[in-house]
Amino acid sequence: AIERYIKQAIVDKSPQVSSSALVSSLHLFDSSPDSASIVRRWISETQEALKSPNRMVQFHAMQLLYQIKSHDRLGVSKIVSQYSQKKALRSPL
Repeated sequence: AIERYIKQAIVDKSPQVSSSALVSSLHLFDSSPDSASIVRRWISETQEALKSPNRMVQFHAMQLLYQIKSHDRLGVSKIVSQYSQKKALRSPL
């Protein structure tokens, strides 16, 4: 039930709302395997948050994306190559 609201909050226009939803998703991901499987379905919203002009939102989105793909070496290398070539990320973090 709450999943829908968190998904909407991740892509919200307000950086504070988006950033807090991403951090909440990180905590939810770590809480239990069942919660982690739910958060893994939010990859498209997380990638959308990476396009935000706000650096903190980009940082939290990258952190969540890494957490989701941390057990997949190829997935992590794709993330690194995809976002290092485009210079799409404004966050120095």
